[in-house]
Amino acid sequence: MNTMFWLAFGALFAMSASGQNNAANPTTARGYYEELKAANEFKTYADEYVCFYDDDIPSFLVVARGEDALQLMASNGEKGTKETNTVKGTLFYKTYYKGVLTGNLEEMPSKRDSQVGDNVTYQDKVILRDSKTAMTITYNVNWSTGRIRFTVETGTIGGRGYSSRERYGKCEFIHPETPILLDQSIPKEVRENRCFQSKPAEERDRWLRELNALSPADFEKTMKDLAQVNSTDRLLGAKGCELPK
Repeated sequence: MNTMFWLAFGALFAMSASGQNNAANPTTARGYYEELKAANEFKTYADEYVCFYDDDIPSFLVVARGEDALQLMASNGEKGTKETNTVKGTLFYKTYYKGVLTGNLEEMPSKRDSQVGDNVTYQDKVILRDSKTAMTITYNVNWSTGRIRFTVETGTIGGRGYSSRERYGKCEFIHPETPILLDQSIPKEVRENRCFQSKPAEERDRWLRELNALSPADFEKTMKDLAQVNSTDRLLGAKGCELPK
């Protein structure tokens, strides 16, 4: 994981993650997740989505798309390097069981020409230790719905001893501001504004309507004002919460 050292330890946002744990002794995957979120566990670029499976096993998955991590870095004013720019098309993932991280941050490439619409297939093959048996791990994700299929295949299809196991589930954003930061249809200065991020959807729509109604000169001035506010907020935290005039 040396190539992704920055991803494992880079802060996702200057503000801390929020979350409440209502269960003193969680027993479900979501309960364990909420406990960790309340403890501010998920604060790196690798902590974009949490995925819960449809079964009752108390495990969950935390994933991030490499291209999204790069965009979030840019939102934090961090410049990418030649090394980090190679992560596009890569899935980063961590697995948890009963609230305990079960391994290191792992990375998995997308299969060549595997994307169909919003569906992307990520796959990796490993040779099991002390044997020549191959194990294939596959994540199929529909990024528009968050639906995910996890498949582990041992051996070769049609071969002796071949086995396959599947789990299905759904992923959701860990941080509510993430989809706003990734929405390229919103002006950069607006989507990076913490006040805008904190508003409900109808308020954000009102902001955008008012901005679009401005004259070109007023729009440019407002963007400059927002950029200055955003820069100050990164250091001091959000202040007022009104659209700059």
